[in-house]
Amino acid sequence: MGNEYKQRIADNIAALLNEKGYSQQDLADALGVNKSTVSAWVSGKKTPRMDKVEDMAAFFNCTVTDVLGYTQPEETDEFRDRMKEEYGVLFDLIDKADDTQKQQIETIIKAIVPEDDWEGA
Repeated sequence: MGNEYKQRIADNIAALLNEKGYSQQDLADALGVNKSTVSAWVSGKKTPRMDKVEDMAAFFNCTVTDVLGYTQPEETDEFRDRMKEEYGVLFDLIDKADDTQKQQIETIIKAIVPEDDWEGA
């Protein structure tokens, strides 16, 4: 995931916390994650999984788009095009995989991605 994308999400989470008057601990408690996880999101070191983004949108009473920072349609289209170009083949293969193959893919990812990157992601 590009650093610009990570930083955009980080900035938006920080702005929403500030705007709504919540602390990182408030958000962590609401989402059932550690404060260190929220801190990693706000600093851009980690990016939350989509289910956590959806939970944040509910917590902040805003849209997923507000959390992700897609305010201009052309940015969304540009991002989708780039992701499709860079990772489309991979996603197509995963979509076609059976349950056993998906489990094998997850095992491989867990073997190459540090465990602390999975926490709260």
